[in-house]
Amino acid sequence: MGLNQLALIGKKSGVPFLFAFFFYAQSSDVLGQGIRIDERFDDWENRTALVQDKKNDGAFASIDFAKIAAANDSLMIYFYLELGRDFNIQSNNNLKLNIDLDNNPLTGLAYNGIGVDLQYNFAAKNGLYHSGGTSTSVNQAIVGLVSSPTVTSSRFEIALKRRMTIGGATVELGNTIQFFVEDAATGGDRAPDSGGATYVLQHKVVPKVEKFSFTKQASNLRILSYNVERDNFFNSSARSSFSRILKSIAPDLFCFQEIYNHTGLETRNLVAEMLGQSADKWFYDEVNPDIRIVSKYPIISKQAIDGNGAFLMDIGQQKLLVLVAHLPCCDSEVNRQKECDNIMAFIRNSKKQQGVIKVDQNTPIVICGDMNLVGLRFQQQTLLTGDIFDENSFGGDFNPDWDETALEDVKPSTTGLSTDFTWKTDGSFSPGRLDYILYTGSQMKLTNSFCLFTPGLTFADLEKNGLNGNDVTVASDHLPIVGDFELNKPVSTPETDLLNLRLSPNPTQHLLNVYFDETLGKPFTLTLHDDKGRLVYHLSDTFTASPYVINLPSSLGNGLYFCTIQSKSKASQAKLMINR
Repeated sequence: MGLNQLALIGKKSGVPFLFAFFFYAQSSDVLGQGIRIDERFDDWENRTALVQDKKNDGAFASIDFAKIAAANDSLMIYFYLELGRDFNIQSNNNLKLNIDLDNNPLTGLAYNGIGVDLQYNFAAKNGLYHSGGTSTSVNQAIVGLVSSPTVTSSRFEIALKRRMTIGGATVELGNTIQFFVEDAATGGDRAPDSGGATYVLQHKVVPKVEKFSFTKQASNLRILSYNVERDNFFNSSARSSFSRILKSIAPDLFCFQEIYNHTGLETRNLVAEMLGQSADKWFYDEVNPDIRIVSKYPIISKQAIDGNGAFLMDIGQQKLLVLVAHLPCCDSEVNRQKECDNIMAFIRNSKKQQGVIKVDQNTPIVICGDMNLVGLRFQQQTLLTGDIFDENSFGGDFNPDWDETALEDVKPSTTGLSTDFTWKTDGSFSPGRLDYILYTGSQMKLTNSFCLFTPGLTFADLEKNGLNGNDVTVASDHLPIVGDFELNKPVSTPETDLLNLRLSPNPTQHLLNVYFDETLGKPFTLTLHDDKGRLVYHLSDTFTASPYVINLPSSLGNGLYFCTIQSKSKASQAKLMINR
């Protein structure tokens, strides 16, 4: 697929060419694969260092460069920075990248012995393009900047587009470039110390794009985490895009953030409408201010944790504990760490059978949501490893998985791209991974994952899955992230009607006749959930006669209930009205 075809895709799908340029390009003459921006760094291990800088040769407490390498594919150029100490690449620094795009010292800005055509200041989130004696301002969207990780680190990956449009003109990297990085603070480090490092671009290198599947295995549990940008989910202008997105993903569990002005009931009803399904097939709940959850499976109980939500679900042969989080943004380091500590303290206590929600041994646990991890790496470490910062307030450290290890991190790939960003806007910060799915790997096996970026899909994939190229950019500044899991115990299928549940009379006052198709002598469980998804009635018995007769307790008030019956391998659900 060539760039003309990519532009055509962008035009047909309503995607600007800036996005279309990111599309995965096939090559029949492939020399190798490029780099993935994914926080793993393993694909840099065999790359030759272009710069090996001295330690501690800059100003005290500034950036200390150690190793610099470069790579490229057909669309992007990548830089690897290894440092002597941690820092945050997105803020509170003076890091500048200087590139001589044509390896010509007579063009661009004469600086440090090379002709700098492009300068980018990471903390300022902008740069300058020098050409013909004039300088043009550029931002992260123009240069296509992606950097990782978003938290403090001593290693970073950086990607820039090889071709960009600046001031209406196409600017492209030549076959050979020179570059250097610097800490522009007084006395700051520079690498190399003088002149530039030379890099010769490789040809016909394919972007390193990971495979994924829209189709879920029937026995798997599919979880969607989605920040829908301040109730945009209910915005009529975005509704069609959201509907196409949800239909293409078809999850078992929707974990939404940033729904402030609509209830869990309204969210459930809109999800069902978008999917073209009956609303009574779905359970729902909420934790204010903005956490909303919609589930195929009954929600047994919930607990608010600093505005984040913990939900215990009945998924058949076992329970599932899901924590949906929306942590404080930006510079709120103290509050973000506090919420991380509190979430992990809740999990530790639940495993110890303490608190409102108590979980049995080996209950699968998932933490997902918009974590806003853009500051200190310790917050990420807390969520993964149970290393609590404020032990005086939240108790001691613990290993969150049942096998006494850390949680697993899904790190879903951005579809069609060689990156893993989950948030993108053209205005401020460069794209980054803000949204997470963490899970107990001892009880759950990840079988498939992706971060849906419709501009990165081919036209064929868009058509096949009923999507438009600009759907995710219309819907939200965050991307939907998806994880498919095989659990140690199979999940039930409550959305089916294998037991053919019938209730009579319906509405009822007290006495309820329950008819269902099961062999006499077989054990079963029956539950009632109210219209907010709360468990209000539960029994386990053996099927001895049809109908099975229940005298409903007087504590159940008038209203709509959802009755679920579950045998060893079958399930069924029906609505029940109580009218006394």
